[in-house]
Amino acid sequence: MNEQNKKLESIKKSSNVAMILAKIAKIICIVGASICIVCGIGLLAFHDTVNEELHRAEAEGEINLNDLILEFNVGGLTMSLDDADRISETLGMFLLLTSIFAVVFAVLLHFTGRVFKKIKESDSPFQKSILKDMIVVFALITLLVLQSSILIGVMVGFSLWCIYSVFDYGCVLQQLSDETL
Repeated sequence: MNEQNKKLESIKKSSNVAMILAKIAKIICIVGASICIVCGIGLLAFHDTVNEELHRAEAEGEINLNDLILEFNVGGLTMSLDDADRISETLGMFLLLTSIFAVVFAVLLHFTGRVFKKIKESDSPFQKSILKDMIVVFALITLLVLQSSILIGVMVGFSLWCIYSVFDYGCVLQQLSDETL
């Protein structure tokens, strides 16, 4: 087996592992999002009952509402528990927002898994179909990083664009090589 085939086999093995890990992480994100949606809807639907129970537990000394997390932070979105009578609603909205981020991560992992699956199944990682999925992954990564830090998001975006350009050039070279043979 020549050096080129060894490298390609190594890439395929690595891609297989990455594909499996992406599938597992995607499933975890989907399950987490589902749990957050159900719990969030439950907290919003039964807000009066939940709030009454929280106040009862505080009055009996079972919990201290001031010791609960006063601010929730999901992807740069901050929600505070300023109004003690709306704890259930705030927690419900927090869980629904968390589920949105979990779904975005699941979509990101889905496309990441597709990239690695295509690499594993192809004779070269430089294919236009792989490049199309990579652009989706890179755009989602950039958007996720941008929402937390604009400067770092811009740097990540430019870095990923450069990687995309390298792969695009690799696709052109692969096409030329295939036409030559």
